[in-house]
Amino acid sequence: MAISTESLISAPVEVKTQVNGSQNATVHKIANGDHEGSEPMWANSSAPYDVLTVALPLPAPASSTGYWWRTTGPLMSKLLEKAEYSLYKHYKYLLLYHTHILPLLGPRPIEDPAQALSSIPPWKSFLTDDFSPLEPSWNVSGNSDSRSIIRLGIEPVSFDAGTAIDPFNQISVARFFESQNAAEVGVKGGLFEHFRNDLFVGPESYMAIREMLPEGEHMTQSFLAFDLDSGHITTKAYFFPILKALSTQQSTIKVLSDSIMGLAKKSNVWGPQAIVALAILEAWIASYNGGAKAEMLSVDCVDDAESRIKIYVRIPHTALRKVKEAYCLGGRLTDDNTAQSLDLLDTAWRTMFRVTDDAAELPHNSHRTAGTIFNFEIRPGKWFPEPKVYLPVRHYCDNDLQIASRLQELFGRLGWQKMERNYRRDFADLFPHHPLSTSTGTHTYLAFSYKKQKGVYMTMYYSPRVYSTQAGITDCI
Repeated sequence: MAISTESLISAPVEVKTQVNGSQNATVHKIANGDHEGSEPMWANSSAPYDVLTVALPLPAPASSTGYWWRTTGPLMSKLLEKAEYSLYKHYKYLLLYHTHILPLLGPRPIEDPAQALSSIPPWKSFLTDDFSPLEPSWNVSGNSDSRSIIRLGIEPVSFDAGTAIDPFNQISVARFFESQNAAEVGVKGGLFEHFRNDLFVGPESYMAIREMLPEGEHMTQSFLAFDLDSGHITTKAYFFPILKALSTQQSTIKVLSDSIMGLAKKSNVWGPQAIVALAILEAWIASYNGGAKAEMLSVDCVDDAESRIKIYVRIPHTALRKVKEAYCLGGRLTDDNTAQSLDLLDTAWRTMFRVTDDAAELPHNSHRTAGTIFNFEIRPGKWFPEPKVYLPVRHYCDNDLQIASRLQELFGRLGWQKMERNYRRDFADLFPHHPLSTSTGTHTYLAFSYKKQKGVYMTMYYSPRVYSTQAGITDCI
């Protein structure tokens, strides 16, 4: 039976701590209630990760969840600390990670080459460039000061992923939405079910898809993401249209558009405004004559009226002028907020990539995830899509410490003084075993958008580099 995160925190939980390797006779209890003042008496002397490691049994199967906890648990705990979550919230979200997320990460990597020959090959998640199924991120937003939220993206991986039983890894995410775990984190699955029904592929098309899949193309069908906000958790579901597009011989934007139109026709929420916003986006994509590709769609797993539909589009260009043209949908967005956004985007792009000629492309990179990706947000009642751009720092900077230093510089220009002082040091502390000064790959993207009321919105996305920093495991592609 699933364990409720809230019940773990609210109910008394006996925790025997260890001193010098032996059991301490003193038994402490996690305090009742979900208010900030109730803290265990051992809270200030023991890191939450260490306390939970002692206190909680691992979810099944322990051989895999134990690996993911040891490998990624300290990172998640440090992120919550760096973002200055209260101790209560730190425990709450680390408990959620331990209880609900670890089992979704799938089998542990195969580290013994001899064992690899007789085992199912690891699933190659499209979430990160080294196939790690986990992408934590640190969101910062505000005007004169900054507010932090930690987020977590995962690709749920089944133990049969890549086999004849589950060739495109569609089982695990579907099981999550059908489970009590989803209800316990407040998930509402109406939009998930709509897009799952339209975008997942059935057994009748498996063979044809495999034959048509271009060499080097990914097979990921879905991600999940969890926003660990100060008051609540928001879950988002992501869908990739590539396999459905292959099986129906349509473009990826046509597949997504048809599904959104089908939703609008049967919904009281997604009405004429959503259809108009979608048409504006489609017209912009068509102007690239096939050069712009719809990669992904996401929805908030909440009531429809509070949700958003985001369409992610990658363009092959990295010249600042073309990036700014794309951000405003080729001049289709002309409001004051967009104008201010473009000025701030100019600052961010020049700071991170050191460009002086806004017409010049960044150095050529042929990687599958090179270029520039945007998302365009469609909201109920809104006539125009709202843009966000993802600066591809992983592909166009020299190393991760350089990225961290340039981020500090950018934070200073935005007036975020604490981030300006601490970010590079905090980043190095988050990833002590990564070759930060000699490679890229830990920072993946830097998301940017702006709204007058809320200020600049930036998110640093990270890869734990499970497959590229562990001894004996394949390096990044």
